[in-house]
Amino acid sequence: MLLRPAVRHSLARLRHIRAVPPPRAGGPAAAVFQEVRRDFGLLAPPVVLHAPQPPVLAAAWTMLRETLVATGSAPREQKEAVAAAVSFANACPYCVEVHGATLLGMRGGRDAAAISRGRFEAVTDPALRSAALWAAGRAGPDGLDGGADRGPHESAELTGVAVTFHYLNRVVNVFLDSSPIPPRTPAAVRATALRLLGRALGESARAHREPGRSLDLLPAAALPDDLGWARAVPTVAGAFARAAAAIGEAGERVVPAPVRALLEKELADWDGRAPGLDGARRIEDAVAGLPRVERAAARVALSTALASYRVEESSVAPLRAAGFGDGDMVALIAWSAFTAARRAGTLLARGAGTVSAPAPAPGSRSGPAPTLGSMPAPGLGSAPAPRSTPAPAPRSTPAPGSRSGSAPAPGSGSTPGSTPRPGSGSAPSPGSTPRSASAPAPGSRSRSGSTPAPALGSGSAPTPGSTPRPGSGSAPSPGSASAPAPGSRSGSGSGSTPNSGSASDDRRGR
Repeated sequence: MLLRPAVRHSLARLRHIRAVPPPRAGGPAAAVFQEVRRDFGLLAPPVVLHAPQPPVLAAAWTMLRETLVATGSAPREQKEAVAAAVSFANACPYCVEVHGATLLGMRGGRDAAAISRGRFEAVTDPALRSAALWAAGRAGPDGLDGGADRGPHESAELTGVAVTFHYLNRVVNVFLDSSPIPPRTPAAVRATALRLLGRALGESARAHREPGRSLDLLPAAALPDDLGWARAVPTVAGAFARAAAAIGEAGERVVPAPVRALLEKELADWDGRAPGLDGARRIEDAVAGLPRVERAAARVALSTALASYRVEESSVAPLRAAGFGDGDMVALIAWSAFTAARRAGTLLARGAGTVSAPAPAPGSRSGPAPTLGSMPAPGLGSAPAPRSTPAPAPRSTPAPGSRSGSAPAPGSGSTPGSTPRPGSGSAPSPGSTPRSASAPAPGSRSRSGSTPAPALGSGSAPTPGSTPRPGSGSAPSPGSASAPAPGSRSGSGSGSTPNSGSASDDRRGR
């Protein structure tokens, strides 16, 4: 009974897009909704928010289902630990709460409580501890195997969970509220609600789920080389091959070619570390040479990949004005998030022993990293910072995922009387003129009157009511981050660790 109100709350507070009501979901979307209900017992908001783009909806579900949900070699408890640890590193309080609560519901005890609070070093179970530390980018020289004897199947499954959550964390940070529990819920009521939520999710997680049942939702596709870590488990490989094809096709339809080239260039040599103290300026420099609408699309794409909490209404408004519909917004965010998640997977797979690590690129960044455990993270009872969620701009309602009523596809001519869609123009020059970047503080989701976030390198913004975060100014190792309080957006950014989504202070301003 508790789960359905939580779902209704989350979908009612979607940002930038409107939820597709289940009765109106037809064809491919209806098939995905049916599978999600079958395996989860409810329509999980991080999945169903993709409904305006049905192929991307199927891709998101297939990745989640065949890695986290399907029964395999890796125990579900370790998968939930990886999901929670990646979500901590990506500063995604919604996912931290859900998967921390699920782990507590499955096993309880001090180890589950430590993971739900981001205190991974305190976990006594060697296999659980090594999985969480690896996922958070803080594994020792033995990587994922530290203290546990893992085979290739288990490693591939856990890497798949990590990559899936590098993707979902970014999407959730952009579109969903900070918590499945309504804001302003009293702390005692909130803690009780999360315990009951965890108990229900934990019971569902113990059930056997046959692998491969979601693969028919999408046509078979070749597995890209950078996802080769998945080959040990055919169902995981099949899920990521299909997802890469579906999300890639959506990106080609919606994301202008110069924007795709720009993000891929930014991530190609990225080693999972923060770029330094000029991150905000670098984004503005990178997009400055693009035409107006392409510049807006590039800013949203780079922010999604590197600091997803910074995708605000002011960033989305120019795209809406140019004709981006709900399906277009889902495609843009999904493509950007998945591109970053793929790079994160390559970095994490090296620590899982599923790929060999090439020599670092000349001039690659290195240095000590702050650890997630460098500041205590409050537990699941913390209340999120309240925020307002205005309705998206009015629009005509095309069929889910369709482009009717929106501006022409990238590279095509403009519709009479409309702003030309992105797709033309040249890639930015490295020396283009910097532009100022102003974004609401990560601790706030308010669309108006929010406190400006500090520019990258301007110092550490403390979590409301807490002392400033340690480690400010140092570059995080892949996946490492000082964790925010679950439910708080303050002082963290998704998208800078191998998890390409570290909550590092150095990302602030992105």
